[in-house]
Amino acid sequence: GAPGSPTLAEVTLERLAWGGRAVGKTPEGKVIFVAKAVPGDKVLARLERQKSHYGEGRVHAVLSPSADRVESRCKFFSHCGGCQWLSVAGARQRSEKETMLRWALRDHLGGLEPEPLSYAEPDLGYRHRGDFHLHATGGTALLGFYQDSTHKVVNLDICPLFSRRFNEVYAEVRRRIRVHPTAVRLAGLTLAASEGDGAFAAHLHFLRGGGPVEAHDLLGALEGS
Repeated sequence: GAPGSPTLAEVTLERLAWGGRAVGKTPEGKVIFVAKAVPGDKVLARLERQKSHYGEGRVHAVLSPSADRVESRCKFFSHCGGCQWLSVAGARQRSEKETMLRWALRDHLGGLEPEPLSYAEPDLGYRHRGDFHLHATGGTALLGFYQDSTHKVVNLDICPLFSRRFNEVYAEVRRRIRVHPTAVRLAGLTLAASEGDGAFAAHLHFLRGGGPVEAHDLLGALEGS
């Protein structure tokens, strides 16, 4: 292509891989890992890294969608790095995860078959712990997950992988942190819910220089969230 133009390759995706990408091959047989793609897709991939035996890229265009491709129910999915598989039907996700687990255990089971896996129901709203990054500058504070393959914070106000109650508590914690002067000393926080979302705990991650006084001050502002 022209100087500076992206390198594109046609890829047929076969399965999901560790790390969240789908893996497939070009017509010439080269293995390509593609972010946010679905097994069964035929895509035009924009290659970002090329090694001798494989390449890595992102979907530039879907040429032929997989029967297991679904519409993501998250407005941040295209660029957020918090998850990879919201465009994959739940049943296909489960079968792919089980295949990966069996492959990982193949040398440790001594010929035994693992028990069938139990899956979270429903497919969304099942997570009970989130590690959120914070970037405060110029009087504003961004809180959320990193953008895929970067350290840029996606300013997340809601995530469908968490329950409604979790999102309500997260929204209130986020609101209080963003207006608190100590936010500039924070690198992020972990928010965790007990079973049934009956109680929540917030673990603050301070930048170098933060200490007990700042933690006590900010935790006090979060009480009752």
